[in-house]
Amino acid sequence: MNRLTKPSLMLLICALTLAVAATSKAQAADTDVKTFFNSEITGLTIQVNATAEAVPNENITVILALTAKSDVTFINMTYLSLGIHGFLNGTEKTVMGNITDGNFSLVASSSKIYNESFVVPQYVWDVTYGEINLTYSATYGPVLVNSGQLTIGFTMTHVKNVYVQDLETQLQNLNKTYGQLSDAYHNLANAFDQLNQSYLQLEKNYTSLRDSANDLDSTRRIAVVLGITTAFFVATTVYVVMRRPREHW
Repeated sequence: MNRLTKPSLMLLICALTLAVAATSKAQAADTDVKTFFNSEITGLTIQVNATAEAVPNENITVILALTAKSDVTFINMTYLSLGIHGFLNGTEKTVMGNITDGNFSLVASSSKIYNESFVVPQYVWDVTYGEINLTYSATYGPVLVNSGQLTIGFTMTHVKNVYVQDLETQLQNLNKTYGQLSDAYHNLANAFDQLNQSYLQLEKNYTSLRDSANDLDSTRRIAVVLGITTAFFVATTVYVVMRRPREHW
């Protein structure tokens, strides 16, 4: 049994890591692009892949593939157009891009692929819409089949409504701010109640002190009156005693 040396083991680990990374990238890339249309018509297969989701002012990638069927001898494409449309404010149809070509041919099992990028206009959101218009003929050996003009429509890339998301974020922020202001209001209300209670207690104490002061003032006045009265009485008594005639023994 062969044993791996340390360098060989490190190389194996690196190779596995790179393989996992490549697989992850491939999976990530696959999720970015979605097949929106894949259909067979007379002598021809049409497939449209595009960016799955986008936002306004960003690019979307559109890949249009035309493949002649194996049983067809010859495809003559007179006119080909793939128009990509968006909807301003989700309602008004507007052109985002267009792939056009014509006067070319395909033999059995051959393909022609178009890979284009288009900017999503501002204020466009919701689903986009693809419309294929083509005029072509298919030849099976000596038999010519004229398919005439075809128009095919289908939904495509979904454009996120970032404006509503922004409004929702702003609303969440406003609700958060309102909650903070509400908490601050309740705290101020509690502080006001405490200050009001303190004020009422101080007012009660002031009233009590004022009543005590009034009582003290009244007592002081009574004491003064009593003092004056007493002094007058004493003076009168002394005067009477002093004026009383003395008896001679």
